[in-house]
Amino acid sequence: MDYLVQNVRSGILTCLLFVVFISGTIPSNLAITSLIVAALFMAPFGGTYRINYRFILYISILFLTFFYFYYRGVFVYAAAEDEISQSVKSRLTWSLFYIPAFFFIAVFYRNVSVAAVRHTLIIFVGFWYLQTFVSYATGEYFDIWKILGFREQKAEAYFIKGIDLGFKLWRPTSFLNEPGTYASIVFLLLVADYINCEYRITKTHLFTLSSFILSMSGFGFALAVVFSLGVVLSKKQASAGKSIFTTFAFLVVCCIAYLYYDFRSGFGDRAAGFEFRFVLIAKYATGTLQELIFGHSLDDTIIAAGKFGIMDAFVEDLSFAFYLNYHFGIIGFFLMIFYLLMFSNYKSSVFLILFLFPKIHIGAYALWMIISIIKVNQIIPRILK
Repeated sequence: MDYLVQNVRSGILTCLLFVVFISGTIPSNLAITSLIVAALFMAPFGGTYRINYRFILYISILFLTFFYFYYRGVFVYAAAEDEISQSVKSRLTWSLFYIPAFFFIAVFYRNVSVAAVRHTLIIFVGFWYLQTFVSYATGEYFDIWKILGFREQKAEAYFIKGIDLGFKLWRPTSFLNEPGTYASIVFLLLVADYINCEYRITKTHLFTLSSFILSMSGFGFALAVVFSLGVVLSKKQASAGKSIFTTFAFLVVCCIAYLYYDFRSGFGDRAAGFEFRFVLIAKYATGTLQELIFGHSLDDTIIAAGKFGIMDAFVEDLSFAFYLNYHFGIIGFFLMIFYLLMFSNYKSSVFLILFLFPKIHIGAYALWMIISIIKVNQIIPRILK
């Protein structure tokens, strides 16, 4: 009976993780809420949980960190009425319920969360390879969400328009909207599973990294490189100063290589993507002191991208780190870093910092859920000793 209950709990948590990770692609709040209720109903409330001042401090910093983002996003930027801003504010509001629920579910389900993370990662990566095989075997892209009537995925290799290869080139996205989003979201699962595997590379991790590269996404390639660098730094136990310098220098080289590739392959939309990033960085760098400290409004994303005219830029496309600085200022950026590193050891710190590189925004439920699972499994046991 205990084995059956354990499997049911694992299944509920896996379903919750899956739905949370696709919530940015299709409407999922009703499903997430239902699964949270089911998870809490099946939670093992028996047993005792020690509480000390470090645990209280951790909870307090979590509350302070999220409250800053919620206050700035919902109240200070209340006048932001565009669709993107409304979506982020809605997600921040839902997160008032979700984040505490994610944390306590991670506590109650600590014994099965490791397996749930691995199963969810296998589902996303496995479907990516299935999608790739079916698409090339049939010559038609296998778009699961279009078939179900939700939306059309962005799988076309737009950067080779006008070039005849003799066959259709696809960029599979699994259950997500486009290859960069696939790499960014699945990257969170990859890091969590790598930490849960006690910092050992498995075949699942290799298949995941291969899918990042084969998806022909610049962001996917960059995240594969960043993850590999994180593995190297965590193995060598380098000094903090040396690690920071090595990471910074390596990322600068990767950034230059990517921008050069982006420029050389600038066909149509690709060139627009190349240009808007520079314009957005320039807008941030020339902002007022108040904007640098506290950030730009959520709807302050309109830029003039040269020959492409006026554009509504997706700030998170430049990385989560840039998104934090742009919309929530250096206060929000360092507050998030402090929360990620709080009570972390050297190895977990290296990989938690990697969460600043994917292109996600502060309202991404997947970010908060994975952080909760990692913190509960790797950090909370140490601070309760």
